[in-house]
Amino acid sequence: MELADVLIRVDVTKFGATDYSNADKLISQGYEAARQSVSDLLKFAIDGNAWEEYLARREARRIKSVPVPSFIQVNGTTPQLAETIERDLHHDEGRTINEARLEQELTVLTGTGRFSSMAYSIAEVDRRFGLRINALEKEYAPPTVNPIVVLDGSQYNSVLFSVGARLTFLDVGKPGAEVRSDILAGSTYRISGEYFRPLSHSAHWFIAPRVSVDSLPLNLYNRNTQLAAYRLSQVNGGVDLGYICSTASASSGLERLAGRAIPLPSEIQTCSRRCQAGRVFPESAMSSTASIIQLCQKKESASLVRSISSTVDRPLKRTFQCCK
Repeated sequence: MELADVLIRVDVTKFGATDYSNADKLISQGYEAARQSVSDLLKFAIDGNAWEEYLARREARRIKSVPVPSFIQVNGTTPQLAETIERDLHHDEGRTINEARLEQELTVLTGTGRFSSMAYSIAEVDRRFGLRINALEKEYAPPTVNPIVVLDGSQYNSVLFSVGARLTFLDVGKPGAEVRSDILAGSTYRISGEYFRPLSHSAHWFIAPRVSVDSLPLNLYNRNTQLAAYRLSQVNGGVDLGYICSTASASSGLERLAGRAIPLPSEIQTCSRRCQAGRVFPESAMSSTASIIQLCQKKESASLVRSISSTVDRPLKRTFQCCK
């Protein structure tokens, strides 16, 4: 306030912060205060020609067309990640900026979990115009934590409930690589880990080895009567090799699995006669937290339905018919 050339004081003591309907009265108060200081303001008056020259200079500084960027510069993140982002946006170099596409790409980058916002502007360096990306990283991430709640009510008299979380660590060993760890406790116990690693600079080809340890409930039924309750323990490992088609889909071209499960209880082997494998049912949307075996017996034949879902993506249901 002390450095101001002219200080105009307006009396607004009669107005409050919510007096939006009194805007006209506030404006009148400002004009009245300016009239009282007219002698001080006239010291800075200029003639019409000077005013027109000022307007012309201001108009000349306006950017009337977006320049074509000759480089891309990313600020606000690590040099390695900045290089990756610059490489992903290299198609904007030497071309007129497509604002809609650029904003969509920055929105996707913001959604990766590392950044809270990303903005762009035109920069001039050594008389060259370029595209400047200003990234603002989150203070609380990575790693990120996503809660998991699993509720399986497929059996009304035996509801299964599990809670857990997924921890995701970014840029482990390489920009774009992730370590994903799942922990689940309750009716189902699970500890798993996966290492997602891009194989190329474009981050489309990837490899993802994984390992998991599970303990699932296994209940035996004779029609509506529960005969026994067991737990099925599994140790699984595998590796995926695939190609990321887009931000919402990926195709796995190679999958190698290895695993071991505790053998089923002897009570399940109730049919000692010759068995013939029946038809394979279509994949059904079964919960990954339940492994149910229903045992039904009739006079001279038995039907054993085994439904095991050890992973989220590949539920399997087969029917085996036993006969004389």
